Amino acid sequence: MQGDLDKTIAILPFYNRFGNVEEDYFGLSLAEEIINALIHIPGISVISHSSSL
Repeated sequence: MQGDLDKTIAILPFYNRFGNVEEDYFGLSLAEEIINALIHIPGISVISHSSSL
């Protein structure tokens, strides 16, 4: 049954295709904000991006 399955997700940092250092920080910050939002949802496990890399 699907209700009994654990749901796990990994959020990876966004790729910086422009090479701008400020964009690196933006991509990491955005990924971190998504992780912080998801950890508050019951029934979802979030793998840290350092573990998933």
